[in-house]
Amino acid sequence: MKKTWPVLLVLLLMATSTAQAQSTYATISISTLDNTNFPQEACFVPTASGTATITNIILSVTYWGLGGSASVAVVTNLSTLDIDPIYSDLLVYNNDYPLGTNIIIGTASFEVSAGTTYYLVGSGSIYVPFAEPYDQLGQGEFQAKVFFPVSGYTVEWAGGIDNWTVLDDWLALDNPDGSCPPDFLPLNLPGPADDVHVGNGGTPEITGGSSSAGSLTIDDGSSLILSAGSLNVNNGEEIVGDNGSGAFNQSGGDNVGQDLYVGASEGSQGTYTLSAGTITLTSPETEYFIDIVGYGGTGVFNQNGGTQTINQILGIGYLQGSEGFFNLTAGTLNVVGGETIAVYGSGTFTQTGGTNSFTGGDSNFLAASEIFIGYGVGSSGTYLMHGGAITTGNTDFAIRTDFGNGTFTMDGGYISFPGGNIRAGLNSGSVANYTITGGIITNAGTGSIFVGESGSGALNVGGNAVVSIMPNGNDLYFGLNSGGVGAVHVYGNATLSVWDIRTDSGQGTFVQDGGTVNGEGWMQLGINAGSISSYTLNSGNLNLTGQWNVHAAFSSSRISA
Repeated sequence: MKKTWPVLLVLLLMATSTAQAQSTYATISISTLDNTNFPQEACFVPTASGTATITNIILSVTYWGLGGSASVAVVTNLSTLDIDPIYSDLLVYNNDYPLGTNIIIGTASFEVSAGTTYYLVGSGSIYVPFAEPYDQLGQGEFQAKVFFPVSGYTVEWAGGIDNWTVLDDWLALDNPDGSCPPDFLPLNLPGPADDVHVGNGGTPEITGGSSSAGSLTIDDGSSLILSAGSLNVNNGEEIVGDNGSGAFNQSGGDNVGQDLYVGASEGSQGTYTLSAGTITLTSPETEYFIDIVGYGGTGVFNQNGGTQTINQILGIGYLQGSEGFFNLTAGTLNVVGGETIAVYGSGTFTQTGGTNSFTGGDSNFLAASEIFIGYGVGSSGTYLMHGGAITTGNTDFAIRTDFGNGTFTMDGGYISFPGGNIRAGLNSGSVANYTITGGIITNAGTGSIFVGESGSGALNVGGNAVVSIMPNGNDLYFGLNSGGVGAVHVYGNATLSVWDIRTDSGQGTFVQDGGTVNGEGWMQLGINAGSISSYTLNSGNLNLTGQWNVHAAFSSSRISA
């Protein structure tokens, strides 16, 4: 009797979704192959509809001389879907010596629907003309592995209002126990490698201990409560409001992560409320937005207490069509980078209390301690300051409107910086309106106020406001460059103290209807050719220490020089 060579048959079926970036899989294997046909099936229930593409269908056989084929089919509801089988003949054979391994590779695609159970059936067959007996082919292993479209998550919340630590409230979408049909019963609570989704309208609560996730998404009318303990999302994003609405309510504990998106997608609504506890966002990226309120949808962040620390950039109203609202009433917001209110969309920052603190020292764009109000073309940003404080140790601090529309309104509170600039209407096409009617702004270092630098800017100082940038060289420019249009209005009991008061190459208008204007340097109106500038003193006090260099209109009823 001629001895047969052991035959190893491996059929590997892998399908990836074109609709989703992530997939999950089921694996089934057997160890004994006792005839020339090796069927095995794996079942799955996709959580998202889409196209599943089976690739790398491999039939690998070690042989003497043989022919063979491989095929796959997908069966649902006891009916076979109409997809093309994958097959090929192994035609190379030799009567005397084994020739190693021959491989068949193929692909196929089919549509799947969320929530439907599918059975993937893979079969391989070989024909060994010189083997006796034909039905005894030795030992081998068969595997059927299928990747199919899923929602992009590995763990899903299935409970109502319940504690995060209740294992029965979770579903493991990768079906870790391999049940067929899958039961999705988890073996463990979510961990650092899991993409967690809360989207059933329920509310997990973290009331103590340490909880973790690789990423976290809260949407479809769902919420999460953190009152004590910690939530660590160190490997991915926290998304509040991706599809529909989502809410994160934190009254204590520590939320530690890399990126936070509130109102992530078009049409979504997200709300994060921090009343106590801490949020710490630390990204390995540099010059990067890691806390975005209103990325593509509508986002609201309410900080009524606690401390939020961001080691990069806070963005409010990021994409065109998005809306972001940040309300600071108490607590501390620590930003190592800058804050951009209306990156390309619409953003509003309202401060009635608390401290908005900038701790960065890098003067690079997006990493400096600056407040951008209306950054991108078409953006619309507003900062409303009714109380509280803005503080920084950075000498490059700035409040600025670059390319969009920016409004800064202050009627209370305190702003102190050791150096930096106020730039209302920085670039051509920008429109800025800054109004200070209360509170105090002081700059103890080097920096100036630019109104209409190359764009259009207005500075209104009234009420009992105090704006002081007195050190040598800290000038007030209104209409700095050609094309820049600047307007300054001082009224009420306000005090504005600067060094030079000047219009260089643009158009400038200064009207004083009260208050006190202190100029420790020069009054320079219309310095360069083509500049148009005027200063009108209707009432109040104008105190000039330096000289006059007036090439434009000046009218006065009361001057102290």
